[in-house]
Amino acid sequence: MNGSLLQAISDLTPEHGNLAKQLSAEWGEEIFPCDALAFAILNRSLDVSRGFVLAANELLYSSCACLLRVQLDSVIRFHGLLRSNDPHGIANQVLQGIPLRKIKGMDGKPMTDAHLLDLLAASNPWVKETYEIACAHVHLSEQHFYAFLQRSPADASGIRNFMISASASHLDEVHHRNIANQFLQITLAVLKVVRSWSKVRPYCTGESARQRFPSSRYKTRQRLMFILSRQLVRLPQFLLLAGSGLETIGRNCLARSPRD
Repeated sequence: MNGSLLQAISDLTPEHGNLAKQLSAEWGEEIFPCDALAFAILNRSLDVSRGFVLAANELLYSSCACLLRVQLDSVIRFHGLLRSNDPHGIANQVLQGIPLRKIKGMDGKPMTDAHLLDLLAASNPWVKETYEIACAHVHLSEQHFYAFLQRSPADASGIRNFMISASASHLDEVHHRNIANQFLQITLAVLKVVRSWSKVRPYCTGESARQRFPSSRYKTRQRLMFILSRQLVRLPQFLLLAGSGLETIGRNCLARSPRD
């Protein structure tokens, strides 16, 4: 696995905390439903990123693909939510446990993964193939069979000695490098879509939102800052990595498993 790419993913750790603290300072003591969901996404991204680096260091390719799908899920769903005409209202339903697929968006269509994927793919056509391949590692599919078969190459007589192993050390380095690069770019996209909410927020957060969500005014700033600070103290302090996120993700970064 390309160590520089995994280091770059780890380097984004303080970026998550810095962004959360920046947003907390901007929003003050009023935390509305979509704000809470944005913080939850940053927390989820930190968790998943840590897991990806651990899995990648052990060459657990299928696990890495599953974690990539989880990271991409945050981008697909939050992007779709921000495209709606009521981000706070939809976020509030999500926070109450209502599945997003049962909620209708601005166009009147249920916000299913397929529909939200179409919305994102309109400006990022690569995302559909990446989504499909990653999902094939989440759900039992032909990808798992070919991953098993590749560990047991046939000899000259066509006989295979089957072997099972967690490590995908049999894969070319390029596959491990590409999935790490893909995960890095999607993580940058997570940060970008959360920042984009900060730009949209003033247009849908005002007196009407305060009336709809009267319990949104909490004295959260000091508590939030304490938790984030404590977290960042425990983790290494890295330099921030600049990146543009969605637009920079290569279409073919994540490849299907060979079938021979």
